[in-house]
Amino acid sequence: MSTPASRLALLRRLHRQRSAAPSRDDLTVIAYAAVLLGLVLGVPLARGAVLLLASAEVSTALVAAAAPGWAGAAAAALLVAFALFGQVRGPVALAPFAVLLLARTDVPRRTALRRGFWASALAVIGVLLIVAGGVGGVLGVAAGVPVLAVVRLVIAAAGLGLICSVVWLAGQARIPGFGSGTGAACGALGVAVLVTASFAVPPLQWVAPWGWFGLTWPAAGPLAGHTGGVLAWLPVVLLCVLAGALALCVPRLLDQVGAEALAAQAARRQAAGAAAGTGDLTFALAAYRAVPVTGRGWRAVRARSTALRFLLRDLVGAARTPATLLVGAAGIAAAGALSVAAVTTAPMPAWVLAAPAAALLFTASGVLCAGFRHAAEAVGAPALYGYSTAWLYGLHALLPAGAAPVLAGAGAALTVLLTGAPADAGRTGVLAAVLLGVLAVAARAYDSAKGAMPVSMLTSSVPTPVGDPVMVLVVLWHFDAVLLTGAIGAVIVGQLVTDGAGPALALLGGTLATLLVLLRFRLGARAAE
Repeated sequence: MSTPASRLALLRRLHRQRSAAPSRDDLTVIAYAAVLLGLVLGVPLARGAVLLLASAEVSTALVAAAAPGWAGAAAAALLVAFALFGQVRGPVALAPFAVLLLARTDVPRRTALRRGFWASALAVIGVLLIVAGGVGGVLGVAAGVPVLAVVRLVIAAAGLGLICSVVWLAGQARIPGFGSGTGAACGALGVAVLVTASFAVPPLQWVAPWGWFGLTWPAAGPLAGHTGGVLAWLPVVLLCVLAGALALCVPRLLDQVGAEALAAQAARRQAAGAAAGTGDLTFALAAYRAVPVTGRGWRAVRARSTALRFLLRDLVGAARTPATLLVGAAGIAAAGALSVAAVTTAPMPAWVLAAPAAALLFTASGVLCAGFRHAAEAVGAPALYGYSTAWLYGLHALLPAGAAPVLAGAGAALTVLLTGAPADAGRTGVLAAVLLGVLAVAARAYDSAKGAMPVSMLTSSVPTPVGDPVMVLVVLWHFDAVLLTGAIGAVIVGQLVTDGAGPALALLGGTLATLLVLLRFRLGARAAE
């Protein structure tokens, strides 16, 4: 009589014989590309990170009294991100044919899907171990952190990685509070409230796993001086116990992973991969765009005022994907916090953190700018509702132009209050966040009218001594708006820090006027198609 293990071995053999699984040659090519990419990009980036961490200013900031709180906040953000990411791409990622073989047969899913989950879990744990070990090792050399403190940090990172993996699986299994859109949004909001409260009341760090991870951070905080004591190891023990308890729940979670959800994720991943292979990254990203999960009965058109009607319509449309809206709002607020760090961090120039802050604002504000896509799609079509294209862009800009700068400014102001930054630097950081929010909305409007990628970019070939740069041009074409936002945002914040608000506002005004002219050119080109 066959056992589940023998039937599973037979199914895996059928999968390999069908050539759906990667062949040995494919794995060799992937390994070669990974090694080459690591040598070309990984080694220089790792060297730069080590030199940055080893500098006196950065190492001092990383072992300051406030460092455990920020480490705990980062751990909380990581847990929320994994819970939300499980809805899009869970740790159990199968090809469409593998879903048919492994998830739609009589083999228990806890047996059929176990290998895929633990492979993903080991990858997450490995990445966190490398990061924690690298940061701890550099701090041990540059800041004199004891070896036992580094060991505690590494063990805590392993426990946090296992917890993140189980939370990731819970998101894929659609466990209430993890997988549902409204539940995930409420859970993430609760985590954000607890993290904010832990900054004001440090004892609250002991009530949650992200606080335990923060307490293991080697800093001059509450646990300083307890290098080998029991108190220093207590957060590590709590993390490991929780990780072990959650690991026991993995079989039940695997049983609750639905075959339909696996098939849907596999289909999206296959469609996105095929689109990315042809260079159409816009369609590849659109495959993962969130669909409305709540509020289908909400009335979106009911105000008499035109401006209020469009504002309410865009707000209701964004609220129908609550998890995406919450992630976007959190990303905008985080970009505001990063703007404050760019202004107040002395060891590095302001543009180093201002560029990623502007790029993050552009990315996170997409949930508020969906109306721009509607305005761009109406180009060349009859004005069924009596609004021109320019008028539609203006009406759909009400929500993002009002919300993005406010959320960015609020995130910056909250960061100033929590960190106790100087008043002048705090005001400059808040103003920088607001200016970057306005820039991101204008760049979103400009990007919405891009249209389809010219086929000539894929059919042309330009041989050079270092290869064909066509794919580099394709990537630049797709991400021109975010790169432009990051570069101009860095210059604006640099001007704000060195020369004051006047030159920064003038540069922002000139950028907005230029983006408006370019938007008109793009809309004219789309209307002529």
